[in-house]
Amino acid sequence: MRISPNPAKEYINVEVDFKSQPTELVLISEQGYIYFKKDISNILSDQEFTVHISNVPAGKYLVTIKDNTQYLIPKKLIVF
Repeated sequence: MRISPNPAKEYINVEVDFKSQPTELVLISEQGYIYFKKDISNILSDQEFTVHISNVPAGKYLVTIKDNTQYLIPKKLIVF
């Protein structure tokens, strides 16, 4: 998974290369709380998509992809 820009303020562009079909993109706070979810079940492998994060408070987050059974590919994201 590739995320840009990082750090980010208003949006992130996400590109995912995966083997199983993802269902959600999940943003997890440093405290371990799921802050944000986005349905990505219609995204194809290697397809870039934009996620608007302007309402996400400043801080450090993990961005991960969830398939039907588990969370995959965690990446760090800084929101300012």
